[in-house]
Amino acid sequence: MNKPLYLKQMLLGPMANYVYLVGDPETREAMVVDPAWEIPAILDQLKADDMKLTGALVTHFHPDHIGGDLMGQSIPGVAELLAAEGVKVYINKLEEPYVASTIGL
Repeated sequence: MNKPLYLKQMLLGPMANYVYLVGDPETREAMVVDPAWEIPAILDQLKADDMKLTGALVTHFHPDHIGGDLMGQSIPGVAELLAAEGVKVYINKLEEPYVASTIGL
């Protein structure tokens, strides 16, 4: 049996990165994939769609996908999302040291 899926693609930041919101329209819970650049816009979209953020998925450690310093430019990302929402962040264990150093956690 196929169940409906909440899926929203957001094109954010000057590098035109995609951020994805994926969730369950029945429970109204969603996760964000690679949150970076415009954290308030991500949270506003979830609110507009009446979805509750329950976590973040990090696919890799590049600053344009998770935040941090990129050639002297400070990019908002996972650290700001944690400060605002306090949700769990899911990272591949092999990427964890790089994610931690990239975003300063």
